[in-house]
Amino acid sequence: MSEYTKPVVGDRFFAREDILQILLKSASDIKQGYRHNIAVAGRGLIGKSSLLLHFLGQIRDDSGLIPIYINLKGMDLQKFAENFVSMMLYHAIRKRTPVKTTDDLDYLEAACGGLFPKSREVVRRIRSCIRESDFDEAYSALWDLCVVINAESGQFPVVVLDEFDMISSFPVRNAFMVLGRKIMVQQRTLFVVSSSSAVRAKKILFEKLSLLFGGFRILDVGAFSQEQTKGFLKARCKGIILPDILRDFLVFFTGGHPFYLSLIAQRFDLARQHSVRRLSARYISTVIAELFFQQGGLINQFFIDMIHRLNVLIKDQNIFDILRTLLATGRVNDIVKRHKISRCEVSDILNHLQDFGVITKSGSLYAITDPAFRMWLQVKARPTNLYFDFCPADDMPVYMKEVRRRIEDFISYSRQSFDEKIIDLIRSFKNDQFFIDQRVRVLPSLEIIRKDKLGTDDCLISRHANKRWLILVSSKRITEEYAATVFDRLRELKDYKARVVLISSDGIDANAKLMAKQRHIWTWDREDIRNLSQFYKGSDCVIA
Repeated sequence: MSEYTKPVVGDRFFAREDILQILLKSASDIKQGYRHNIAVAGRGLIGKSSLLLHFLGQIRDDSGLIPIYINLKGMDLQKFAENFVSMMLYHAIRKRTPVKTTDDLDYLEAACGGLFPKSREVVRRIRSCIRESDFDEAYSALWDLCVVINAESGQFPVVVLDEFDMISSFPVRNAFMVLGRKIMVQQRTLFVVSSSSAVRAKKILFEKLSLLFGGFRILDVGAFSQEQTKGFLKARCKGIILPDILRDFLVFFTGGHPFYLSLIAQRFDLARQHSVRRLSARYISTVIAELFFQQGGLINQFFIDMIHRLNVLIKDQNIFDILRTLLATGRVNDIVKRHKISRCEVSDILNHLQDFGVITKSGSLYAITDPAFRMWLQVKARPTNLYFDFCPADDMPVYMKEVRRRIEDFISYSRQSFDEKIIDLIRSFKNDQFFIDQRVRVLPSLEIIRKDKLGTDDCLISRHANKRWLILVSSKRITEEYAATVFDRLRELKDYKARVVLISSDGIDANAKLMAKQRHIWTWDREDIRNLSQFYKGSDCVIA
């Protein structure tokens, strides 16, 4: 959860059905004696808390389960212990007898006495240790409560720890090692943990919780897919017309980030309440300018706060300037030269930025793959207007004009054919290492010599140094039969010994990929093009 927005549950919860079903199955399996602990990872405000709370809402009334949810962000050990015990007792008691909803531990401790006397003794021991500052013992006893209450009630605890990596701040020796040992022996308790830092979470799971190697299934929660984003906008824009091209721009601009989409959709709902029936480019420009760029805009403040936290974490560096450099080039050498810092320092900075989910790495390249944040950096990096009349100017018209220009650029770009977009993308390559087609490959600087036809498909003939490249671009799905036809045609070309890349906007079947691999032909499907576009163009070019 976050101070910027509240979790979305119930009827307003959207998508994530695949992950939700995995969580629900794990909850069902624990009652049958099969435990599958889950770790949920994803950047901040991507919807992890909404997912976890919605999941717990689904199992809340299951008589065989005790659902527990703790968000550890900003929480000390004493508060964690109070919340953990209160929620454990409340949900265990309510499955047996009516109980008032409260976090009054004295009341809950008394209420459980007749039902779960051994659990009450553990609770008393925990509270006593906290009062005496025996935090190691209190922390250990907290996890023991899961075992004792399961034995007394027959119910299975489902413990959800949101931002679990914050446990490291507790004044407890070897906190993760202790937790690991408890989880190993507590086969009747399901643990679900989450973190906004995928890097830090995986390090804890595979290093600090070394006894649990393989004990957690890691589920990555990312932005909505293109189709999910379109579905979200359709669901939230009932009663108001959002033209397809403007919808596609929002898919492109937000990158499917639920936080951005939710705030934009709220503004659309206000427009509908004020009898607006059709959304225009002008109105959308105003909404985006107010939310993302204007002082007081919630998303603008979120970006400012994120930069501030990074500057506090990474001492003696101007993170905003480093991010500006990453916009222009995602290469370590360019950052070293421009900011006059060592490669070791740059590596540490980039690791922190990855940990925060601000940048992504592929091969030797780093990139800011959030289109909205990229635009915010570009706009905010521009020099402030001169105040000739000594009165600060209103920046809102400037922001609106910039967003409107981006919309117009998007509309123009959307009119290009798929092969034209591929040509534009290929011209961005600069001898970089990039993870694609299941391995790290070098993407050379290519000169497009000519565009030709190979059957019904476009064939781009390029050159790097003395080697020719044939880049076959197809709008059709490449099946095994279709691939065989293409390979036969390639044999007829003089350039058959050139490097061949097979690109499809509609996907490539597994057997076709295998056939291509046997012939040393590279295959790039829609997902590969999406990744390349995010790194080299800052957004998914396939959307347009």
